[in-house]
Amino acid sequence: VNIGSYASTNTKSLSFNASNGTDLTASANSFDMFTRDAGDSMPKPWTIGMWVYPSSTAGSSTETIFYYGGNPAQGQGAILIEQYNGNNIRLVYGSEFNNLTFNCAAKFTLNQWNYVLVSYEGGVTGGDTPEGLSGYEDKFNIYVNNLDAVTEITNVAFGYNGSMNDDNFFIGKFDGPNEKNFDGIINQIAFWNSDESVARSVIWNGGVPQDLRTSIVPTNLYEFQDSIGTISDVTGSSNSLQARFFSSSDLVLNSPS
Repeated sequence: VNIGSYASTNTKSLSFNASNGTDLTASANSFDMFTRDAGDSMPKPWTIGMWVYPSSTAGSSTETIFYYGGNPAQGQGAILIEQYNGNNIRLVYGSEFNNLTFNCAAKFTLNQWNYVLVSYEGGVTGGDTPEGLSGYEDKFNIYVNNLDAVTEITNVAFGYNGSMNDDNFFIGKFDGPNEKNFDGIINQIAFWNSDESVARSVIWNGGVPQDLRTSIVPTNLYEFQDSIGTISDVTGSSNSLQARFFSSSDLVLNSPS
């Protein structure tokens, strides 16, 4: 059953401009589903879902869509979802020195709305031997428009089982020494404190955005209709996002149909 009436009230999206450094940020400790202690064998599951309209200006660059955690270059863990080399998207889980990377080549159509759902079921994600590597990889899923999008999985030092600190939370860029800003449009961002990969078809809803306040309700839900400053959490406990946008024209009349 597709819910079609929602399109009449979900008409606006935020347009991210890489050259202006536009982004969304929040206190990372409001999203405790992502945190973990070093060596924790049973970290919490989570799911991230959002509508993304990537721009063709991406070219050969790498652009941050979502970032949570510490500084990977300093060996700190992070969750990174990024667009790379045009119509590709990937998830990197871990640090520069220990990580799992899930590449989705030619799965992220430019100048078109894509629904991206990334999930993690919880559990061990790394170690110092390769025996458990396939088990670590199987804990993650990436779907684009309800289709399994992963084309290649790579690792550095058999994955990452260190801590995931609540230091940074960004949508649209990582505010570090090598900023990677996003060019494109984003609509309806949802976070679940559970693995919702089994419910992906219901969330996808045949490619029609729906009112998630009544279906597979997220822990946190953000929509964009009125503000380029503070984006309220529709389903959570006042975990608002601070939007760094500079013009009302960044709130665009372009949303998934």
